[in-house]
Amino acid sequence: RLLDCKRRRRGQYPANVLTEIQTQGGSELFFNITGTKINAAIAWINDVIFQAGEDPFQLNATPMPSLPGDERDFIIQGAVASYVDPTSPNYTQPADQQSVMDFADQLYDEIQKKFVADAKKRSARMETKIKDQLHEGGFRQAMFDVIQDLCTYPIAILKGPILRNKKRMKWGVSGKIEYIEEPVLTFTGVDPFDFYPSPNSRTIADGYLIEHVTFNALDLMAMRGVEGWNIDAINAALIDDSAHDLGNTINGESERRLLDSLDTQVIGTNARPFDGIEYWGPVKASLLEEWGMPLDKGVQPGDFIEVCAVKIGRQVVKAIQNPSPLNERPYYITSYEKLPRQIYGLSIPEKMADCQDAVNPTLRNMINNLALASGPQVGYDLDAFPANFDPKMFPWKQWGFNGSRANGRGVNPITFWQPNLNAAELLNVAEYFESRADDRTLIPRYAQGNGEVQGAGETASGMKMLMDSAAKGVVQLIRNLDEDIVSIAITAVYNWNLMYVPDEALKCDAQVVARGALANIIKSQTSQKQQEFLLNTNNPTDMAIIGLPGRATVLREIVKR
Repeated sequence: RLLDCKRRRRGQYPANVLTEIQTQGGSELFFNITGTKINAAIAWINDVIFQAGEDPFQLNATPMPSLPGDERDFIIQGAVASYVDPTSPNYTQPADQQSVMDFADQLYDEIQKKFVADAKKRSARMETKIKDQLHEGGFRQAMFDVIQDLCTYPIAILKGPILRNKKRMKWGVSGKIEYIEEPVLTFTGVDPFDFYPSPNSRTIADGYLIEHVTFNALDLMAMRGVEGWNIDAINAALIDDSAHDLGNTINGESERRLLDSLDTQVIGTNARPFDGIEYWGPVKASLLEEWGMPLDKGVQPGDFIEVCAVKIGRQVVKAIQNPSPLNERPYYITSYEKLPRQIYGLSIPEKMADCQDAVNPTLRNMINNLALASGPQVGYDLDAFPANFDPKMFPWKQWGFNGSRANGRGVNPITFWQPNLNAAELLNVAEYFESRADDRTLIPRYAQGNGEVQGAGETASGMKMLMDSAAKGVVQLIRNLDEDIVSIAITAVYNWNLMYVPDEALKCDAQVVARGALANIIKSQTSQKQQEFLLNTNNPTDMAIIGLPGRATVLREIVKR
């Protein structure tokens, strides 16, 4: 499926289909409407997810943060003391129970307001911290890769946050350039070709996950001494010839590399990458002991533990217990069209495969018909011409033939006829199937910049209505990205900060809200309402109320959008 999707985006036939076409002769055209749809979808999604000057998420503090137990005790004790303490201005004897309760409610509201204001400040600091981590960790580039995969393959995968040592240069306090190496939370878009969920799994939390990973020698050497990595296993892997051969054993890997214009063979041992598999899933404790992984007290040899392990060649170079307290795996997936209880959904090339497969032979036949009908077909009597006759035609050619034998049979020695031109009919069929691809993918041709739109699309307001209508179909796709990838991945960063960042000023009870689909809906509705407002208030009575400055304010907001 993945190779078929890649070929369709690149506009290439499978080898067996191309052989059949070449056997029949004629045009080998691949009229690539699939690639056009994919590019339009990518541009549309990027425009929504990464809007200029906006981030794809926001961090909202909980509207009613829970008060700590000591604060609740303070409210109760303070209210009671206010009415039983003789020095208090509220002192009454005997104390009025209702007055005490009312005073406690007043104290609660005052303290709650302070907690809400403090939570907003903390969430703002945490949001700034997360934005900085996403920038340093390559989140935006990883999302670009995910969006490319989302529009091409039946699955798109984001991986992170993964803590990796990263070298960078900065201007130090001493007034000199400093080179530092520090741990950074990183994100990557996993190639669907390298992603292997366990059989019969319905979610990525089921069974196990395997990712095909590659390392160069320097990256592998840099892992020496990092927690969870085995120095002896790394040294053994560096000199193990079998550590380079995994990619050659994967079905379809050679064709994948050819489609990506990559060399199938890397010359030179030093340049060859180290192939490995990264495993996330349950492993027996007895096996972990063999790998040298320390086990918690009370763990029995037959128990299963959720781990992350990396195997290169014959060596397990890394084995650690899943760092997530909830055993969550750092992979987030979605699809262009999700299918219930399935990891893999449907991609754009798959949804419009019937249209692409109908357009290709139709247009190939049209081109073949154009070639045949571009000039007359010629038939000539072989008996009427000499042995050295040249059948090529050119202007003012003189024909010499044995007229007595030809005329004696009453046969014209040269016959011309014109093949029928069916290009118009074939073109109509191709355009029909191309238009059906709009319905399959919910990406209309006018979203790709096609100006040939009839009816309402001939006016600016009509085109706006068509685009807004088409956007409703894409909103679900954006919502898939928001809910399945963006919000969960950034929530993982938020949880990591709560557990490992020592700065207490950042700690808060908050919720990550992805802004992709929500921002698109709000933007469209707000723009429409503003335009309706300007239209309905364009009269002397309303103008006297809002005035020119008020109308100018609304116009500026519309121009911004």
